[in-house]
Amino acid sequence: MALIYPMKSFRKHMILFMAIVMFSSVLMPIGHVLANVTSGKMIEIKGDVQVLRGGGDKPIKAFLNMRLTEGDRIITGKGASAKVELENSIIVTLAENSRIYLSELRGVNNSQQTSISIQAGGVGSTVKNPLANNSRYEIKTPTAVMGVRGTEFFTQYNNGVIDVRVITGVVEVTAAVSSIPPTPPPPSAPSASQTPPPNTNTVSFVVQALQQVSFTERTTAQELQAPPQPLSLQGLEVAFLERIQELSQSQPQLIPQTLRETVQQVIQQTIEQKQQEEAARPPAPDEFTQAQSSTNSEIIAITPSTTGEPTLPTVPGQTQPSQPASSGGGGSSNNDDSSTPTQPPPVQSIHLTSKEYGPGAVFYDILSHPTSLSITDNRIYSSMGTITESLTVGSFLSDLNLPANAQWWKITNSSDITGTPTVNSITSLPGKSDSDTLQLHDFLFVLGTDGITLKGYYITLHYANDATIFSINDYSIAEYGSIGTISNVPYGTDRTTFLYNILLRSSYSSWDIDSVQDPVQSGDTIIVTSGDGTQTITYTIHTIFANPEISNAALWSDYQPYSDITNYNKPLTKDFSSNQSGAIVFELDSPVEVSSTPAAITLTFADLILNQVPDPYNENRWYIESLDDPNYYPETIASVAVSSGATLIITINENEILPSGRYLLRHSDGITGTSDVIQSSFTMQINHGTVNSFPYYMTSISDLFLESDITENTTTPQSIIIEFELSSSVTTDVTTKNIMLKLPYMQLDSTIGNWTFENSVGNPPSNVTISAIQAGNIDDTANAIITLTIAPGATLATDTYTLSGTDVILNTGGVLNHPPTVAIQIDDEPLYLVIFYMD
Repeated sequence: MALIYPMKSFRKHMILFMAIVMFSSVLMPIGHVLANVTSGKMIEIKGDVQVLRGGGDKPIKAFLNMRLTEGDRIITGKGASAKVELENSIIVTLAENSRIYLSELRGVNNSQQTSISIQAGGVGSTVKNPLANNSRYEIKTPTAVMGVRGTEFFTQYNNGVIDVRVITGVVEVTAAVSSIPPTPPPPSAPSASQTPPPNTNTVSFVVQALQQVSFTERTTAQELQAPPQPLSLQGLEVAFLERIQELSQSQPQLIPQTLRETVQQVIQQTIEQKQQEEAARPPAPDEFTQAQSSTNSEIIAITPSTTGEPTLPTVPGQTQPSQPASSGGGGSSNNDDSSTPTQPPPVQSIHLTSKEYGPGAVFYDILSHPTSLSITDNRIYSSMGTITESLTVGSFLSDLNLPANAQWWKITNSSDITGTPTVNSITSLPGKSDSDTLQLHDFLFVLGTDGITLKGYYITLHYANDATIFSINDYSIAEYGSIGTISNVPYGTDRTTFLYNILLRSSYSSWDIDSVQDPVQSGDTIIVTSGDGTQTITYTIHTIFANPEISNAALWSDYQPYSDITNYNKPLTKDFSSNQSGAIVFELDSPVEVSSTPAAITLTFADLILNQVPDPYNENRWYIESLDDPNYYPETIASVAVSSGATLIITINENEILPSGRYLLRHSDGITGTSDVIQSSFTMQINHGTVNSFPYYMTSISDLFLESDITENTTTPQSIIIEFELSSSVTTDVTTKNIMLKLPYMQLDSTIGNWTFENSVGNPPSNVTISAIQAGNIDDTANAIITLTIAPGATLATDTYTLSGTDVILNTGGVLNHPPTVAIQIDDEPLYLVIFYMD
């Protein structure tokens, strides 16, 4: 049995979800992945362009304005091209025979984080507007990252060659390349595939406007120190040449004259050259056939302990790479003097490659960030072939190429792994032989030639009869035969974010997501069908809410929500034993979702008595309405009833949702008595949640009205009669107390002697005087104000009082069909107001 394998061709497949579960303690944080996911759209399509949705593996034919989100892959066929517009005003152009992955489309704290991975072909980038602070736009290949500070550049990646050409601006490049030139092996040395490669090194440099640079991972760091070459047209994809031609016409100052004059000729030459190459090219796997069974997978990047070196057992019949003497492993040392051991420098990164063609080869797209250990930057996608429960280890590995900077690899099951994987712990684990079959939760581990760098890959198994799904978030998923549930989905989750977090467990299966709304609602369904059609599961979505709270509430005698009168909120009258109207305004900060048991919102009042007399005609009662949408009727799902003299209950029917927002409870005779207090309070509670308390206020005024008709827009003097009623007496102590009446849209005679103030029997009240008259003006910017002053130690008794004057209105303005209000206020009490009309 072979437990640890020397350098040998291999390939593999893995996913983000189980990587997080197994190795969350050693991976970079990914919590931000789900926050503020942005999107793009397809704005131009030429030829055969297809999209593989994140979480799915069956290509969809692209269409104009098609929405694209993080996790999607775009594939262009021969002679095809496409343009994608992202939310941050970036235009991405795909050349023919290209495969890209939208690895990051997010908005974080008013910044945009955008990352696009090229798996093959070319990408042109047009950044219309300067990037905001903390924003990022990157183009990635398996061995390099292009960070953008410029506005127009092209990136091509074919056969391991990375080609960057900049039209305007500056592009920063970070690349994993060779730090020393490779040494050709001697005639007696092992084959090239067994020869350790040059050590890798990370190099950063910039490419300026009208410059270009080409390199591979075998390019040395020293070679990249040379200045970039001037921009040329040779070797550019047709789509990019056409973009340069477009710029030559719209912005000729950006393109040198020599390029402007030759771009059309180069386009024609490039098309003819591609036609000749295509005619001479042997048949190869079709791009879209390969994409039919592709599956989203992830690399797990593991930082192991470096407290000791592994002991590598020798595998009979296989050649071990040379090892540092300190490792204690089998194989010969590179140094004849065993007393002077040499330790290879650290491996910068382990890059997997794939066998794209050949008998029985399985094609894989491999993405690996040169320096990052984040699982969002290191991924493998299967574009052809499968990993099934019947696949043997030997067959699986034969389709993968082990990187030359790896000294061994091993496949083991996660059940054998305890704690954080390290070089020592993985070395000591049992491994699988070529004849063993792969199992669920198997992992492939690769150790670098430095004896320190360890990477783990989760192997995804595919089952043709599997119709299950899983979540990379905290959604709870359960199956019961042909029925399933997806619960713990936050209310208000947008459709894109939801689908991003749900993945098919098998790449053979497909799903129907047409019923998923935006935002996702309880009751939405996803129907998943297995690849062989033998299993179908219908998943029902259940959303959850944060504990709903009453964020604001107020109690009035009258409230006019849809009137053109602003601030028309009339307070209750205190110490009042007759019926008066009641209006309660409250706001829900989140929806109230009701399951099989009805929910209740309970209101309890102090210092008042609610009307408990039933109305046989069901007209004079408490009812609820929405203040945010007058066309929404909450009474279709909720009812209001008085349970006692001080308690009101809103009952929400089972299996219903009362949305968040503002509501009004109203009853024309809802309150039958109040206490003699100016300020009191009431509480509101949803089910058995938090009890929230809110104040309310009452006044001594029970009524106010104008008896005389007043004409608008006239300078003819007019008379006025104002009456108000006190429900309880107003008493002063050692200081005075004022009663102020406020009238808009009129100018008054401020001569106090022209006004009279009397009680209900026509006598002026003792100890009460008209102390001041503010004339006001004829618009609503300055009210006319009449002040009545009650002397210290006096009482203004419960009664009806009249304030009048003959020809005291000197001028009136126009109210423009806006009914004004006359208001009255006693010093320490709330404002009481009523509507009046002018002729």
